[in-house]
Amino acid sequence: MKSIKPGRGPSLQGFVGSIAAVVFGIFWMGMAFSITRDSPFEATRFFPVFSVFGLIFIGLGIFQAVYHYKNATGKNRMSVLDIVDSREEPDPLNVRFGHEPAAGAAREPLLPRLRKTSASRLSILSEMRESFIPLT
Repeated sequence: MKSIKPGRGPSLQGFVGSIAAVVFGIFWMGMAFSITRDSPFEATRFFPVFSVFGLIFIGLGIFQAVYHYKNATGKNRMSVLDIVDSREEPDPLNVRFGHEPAAGAAREPLLPRLRKTSASRLSILSEMRESFIPLT
């Protein structure tokens, strides 16, 4: 298995951006509280709807800051993508819907199979139709 990992520079930039999101969330909450403080609607005094969005910014910003800080400074960075062979880790959707070939069975690629004669194309189509599993 091969991994693609983010660089330390982009991770540091992500950390700084996450801190900016936390600061923006705090600013948003302060502004939302001050704007809705004298609202004629009782519901906004007890449940300040607009300030809750500030909590979302703060929560996501803290989560992203921890993730990016770990990737910028840690020895073992987290992977963005893992490149695996189907023998190492099968695709769960193929396994779920029954399209996984038998273990060790080598299948002929699709394009060379389609370049054959009309009779072989019809047999390929009938084979595909028989292996089709409707999603119900």
